[in-house]
This record gives sequence, C-alpha cells and structure tokens, in this order.
Amino acid sequence: NRSSDLLSKRNEDVSVEDFRGRGVLGSALVNYIVLLGWSPGPSGSRIFGMDELIEAFSLEEVNRNKPVVDPDQIAWFNREHLKGEFRSGSLVNDLRELVRKTFVGASEESLDSSYLNRVLDVLIERIHYLPDVVRLGNYFWIDPKVSRDQLSSVLTDFCC
Repeated sequence: NRSSDLLSKRNEDVSVEDFRGRGVLGSALVNYIVLLGWSPGPSGSRIFGMDELIEAFSLEEVNRNKPVVDPDQIAWFNREHLKGEFRSGSLVNDLRELVRKTFVGASEESLDSSYLNRVLDVLIERIHYLPDVVRLGNYFWIDPKVSRDQLSSVLTDFCC
C-alpha cells in the first residue's frame, strides 16, 4: 500500500483472486511482485514475460527494502502486459468470452476475431484492465436508444 503500512485484507485487495477479479493478468502481477524485491540490473527493462524473468533473475540482485504496493503501478504493469498480449494476438479469445458474458445478445459478427482486433486497436491505449474494453467501448456491441425526435433535434442543432 502507498502508506508503507502492512497490507491488510480488511482495507485492500491482497489476494491473487482479488487482483484477478479486477482483471489483472497473472503475468502482470508476477512481473510487478518480482520487481518489488528485485532489480533487473543495468538492462533497465521493467516489463518481462515469464521466460524473460526466469532468464534474468538473480538472487544477487534481490534487495531487503520494504516493498510498497502501489495500485497505480499494478494498473500500469497490467496495461503494458495487455498491449503485449494484443500484439501477440492472444487477447482476442479472452475479450470474446468477456463480450459474450457482458452482452448476451451480441451478434456473431461482433464476436469475430477481426472485429475484436479492431476494437482493441481503438481502445488499447485507454484501458488498464480487459473489462475496461466493455465498459469504455460498450457502443461497439449496443445500439444507442435514440428516438427520431432526439436525433432530429441533435441534427438540427448541429447543422443549422
């Protein structure tokens, strides 16, 4: 936590399940936790895949400092891992399942990999967690409920 006090399950998310429930990727959480007590040395890289972490990790670089868990940093790490998964193409299936659960009547066309990749391309810089896609981009799956009078009023104000 930011106040450097001991973590408390009464006040904060402290279990892996809590973080996973918020949409934190396992790879991002592992990456963040490892860096709480270890420094990668002169390479300076902060984003690691599991294989890269295993390769780079050294007990000599472990420090004894009291780690401070920062939720903003976890969100940043998660965002960077989401970007990596998006570039590798592995995020689409997770998004498809999330859209199916969130928008029960979603069309098959809107669940197509090509469509979902285009949605991710638009939103990837604005999200920190995968559920942000359906929260910020719900208009990709829900038709707006606008009456003809409302539409006419908006068009009149805009055009004339």
